[in-house]
Amino acid sequence: MPQAAYATARRRGNRVMMVLAAATAVEFWVGTTQPPHVLAYLAALAGLKAGLIVDYFMHLPQLFDRDRT
Repeated sequence: MPQAAYATARRRGNRVMMVLAAATAVEFWVGTTQPPHVLAYLAALAGLKAGLIVDYFMHLPQLFDRDRT
């Protein structure tokens, strides 16, 4: 992998990890300080995190990329 591509991938990975950490902090805050009827908000945050994990760490979009061999 060329140096520029590696640096770009690393920056994207760091960004994804920061978003996941922030979403986890928000989930914790909502789960501990808000009333119990906020399950929809927690489910939405969990869906966002799951989507990021599948997209970035599990490389799911690469399965459907027809240009790659």
